[in-house]
Amino acid sequence: MVGDRCAGLVATVDSMPPKAGCRRCMVHFLRNVLSKVPPTHREWASAALKAVFAMESRESALDKAGTVAAEMEARRLTAAANRLREGIGGTTTCLLPGFPDGRRRRIRTNDMIERLNREIGRRTRVVESFPDGNGALMLVRARIRYAAANEWSNRRYCVLSSCYRPVWREFSFRKSGRF
Repeated sequence: MVGDRCAGLVATVDSMPPKAGCRRCMVHFLRNVLSKVPPTHREWASAALKAVFAMESRESALDKAGTVAAEMEARRLTAAANRLREGIGGTTTCLLPGFPDGRRRRIRTNDMIERLNREIGRRTRVVESFPDGNGALMLVRARIRYAAANEWSNRRYCVLSSCYRPVWREFSFRKSGRF
């Protein structure tokens, strides 16, 4: 699961299938680190942080992050360096060997959900006032249903079959009498 370290989302990971993990969205992490950087150093810090995520392996990314954090401290950006050191471990899990190189771009952020949230916000801002809470909820449900049926039904965002062995094949439903 990719998220922005929301406490509710992190707590739900335990109820997910085995080997499910929670990792931090790269874009949210970059924004949090850059919020501790003054505007005079922001261009350098942004380029340095993007270089961390351009590494091929997690070990090299962690080494590069240590170098960037040391450079931040040399530039008296201790708050940004501390934020980088405390969050880089959970953000670089997409660089682990189990994930194929072609899928890393898709699993390092939660762009698809963010896009849907922006679309819902755009639709609800047009309506000046809803008669009740159910009206707003019906509009949101209709937008999600439309996106799932039309925009997402024919397009695969990320095919994870190369990352894991599907669990459903381990169960024999015909023998158990369920189906």
